[in-house]
Amino acid sequence: MHGLAEFLTTLSEEQLSVFQYLDQQLLAAGLGRKIRFRVPFYDYHKWLCYLNPLKNGNFELCFLQGVLLHKTNPVLDVKKRKMVAGYEIMVQADMDIDLILEIVNNAMALQSIENISL
Repeated sequence: MHGLAEFLTTLSEEQLSVFQYLDQQLLAAGLGRKIRFRVPFYDYHKWLCYLNPLKNGNFELCFLQGVLLHKTNPVLDVKKRKMVAGYEIMVQADMDIDLILEIVNNAMALQSIENISL
């Protein structure tokens, strides 16, 4: 087994339901998905974010330029990381998809600005 199928086998039923919905929303927002390091990464111009299953059963949507995004999206948790910041998605709670998509759109805008300046 490789790629997405292998990743899906590691999820509980609750996680699978959350993943499928969130994955659908991220793909509809214009991102591409590829499994890297055994987790789904979502690309825009380059790697934008990844969905990390946590040991507590939740997910963390981690943004690779999260430190920059944290200034306008304080819900992102930098922890002790230098670049990445994440938003924990509780499997047992209602997901704030509007907030998640707002952060994703901010990350896409940031990449677009960087892509223009290259």
